[in-house]
Amino acid sequence: MAPEFKFGVIVLTNADDGNPRLYTSKAFEFLFPAIKRATESFITISEPDPDWNQYTGVYTWKNSDIEISILNNKLTMILPEDDNPLKSRITLEPVSKHMFRAFPAQWHYSLNGEIMTFEFNEEGEIVRFGNANFYWIPK
Repeated sequence: MAPEFKFGVIVLTNADDGNPRLYTSKAFEFLFPAIKRATESFITISEPDPDWNQYTGVYTWKNSDIEISILNNKLTMILPEDDNPLKSRITLEPVSKHMFRAFPAQWHYSLNGEIMTFEFNEEGEIVRFGNANFYWIPK
């Protein structure tokens, strides 16, 4: 489901071996980009916010790394070890100071519209990035 886009897919099968997850994943893979494009704001940022540079870098947790960079004037998160890192990209749209809403390039089961936060220590260094369910630390 992608409630922020008022979009969901339901697949009904007659047996467990019908593999409904495959069909819902493919429906989101094919349809979600078009739905997202049709509902996105037409306002574009000509230049990225210079403060975003403080967020860029590699973050890690257990066996998973993410990289945050500025791509096409947008703060972007990718999975470097993914087969196609560009397909894994998640745009981070500003909500408030150090808080961003995640919008995947393709459907993602847990990050559609999630609020992601950068947490800082007293020295002004990022100590954690994530949401209520999971997080990464600077590498």
